[in-house]
Amino acid sequence: MSEDTLRQERALAAEQQAVRRRLADRHGDLVEQRLARTDADYGLPALTAVERVAAALAMERLDPLGPHIPAAPADIDDALRLLPSARTSLDQRELYLLDGARSEGRSWAEIAAIVGDRGAVDQIAARYEQLRGSFPGYRPRPPTAGLAAVGDSAGEAVVRRLRQYFVRLGTDGSRKRVENRNDAIERVERGLATHWWCE
Repeated sequence: MSEDTLRQERALAAEQQAVRRRLADRHGDLVEQRLARTDADYGLPALTAVERVAAALAMERLDPLGPHIPAAPADIDDALRLLPSARTSLDQRELYLLDGARSEGRSWAEIAAIVGDRGAVDQIAARYEQLRGSFPGYRPRPPTAGLAAVGDSAGEAVVRRLRQYFVRLGTDGSRKRVENRNDAIERVERGLATHWWCE
């Protein structure tokens, strides 16, 4: 990275910190206001700051004479400056939620039903992949579904997890891979039936 780029990034980070601190002082609760006034490093998280300014604007519309702190034009400008960071935070939370649901064994169709759009199965799966690409260092949560299901023997749980794993491996349509996957599952099932720990 060039020296100019580093300088610009530091200036942007300092500006965002000052904005988050100002909004904490204006729209924070009592503790947040006190922290903003006493701690130079404190500031509301970007997503929270944007939500608070948007809520103040909504309250002005719903109850113009009510007891709330109005959003000043500078507050609106500050919230707009934080919007890219707030979007990134929301995207990261969405990735955590989708990944958490998948690691619990939910299918894309089940997630689409939970979200309330049964027809969006492909879009939700594509969105997950897009989010994964946006956070290159992100490591998915390890699968937990099926490992301790009620009434399962240890062997049944292992077979179920292996089936889910191999189904994911075989999604590229490769016939050879699908044959290997089915063969591996059968070998594991036969092997588990003869081991003491699957009883």
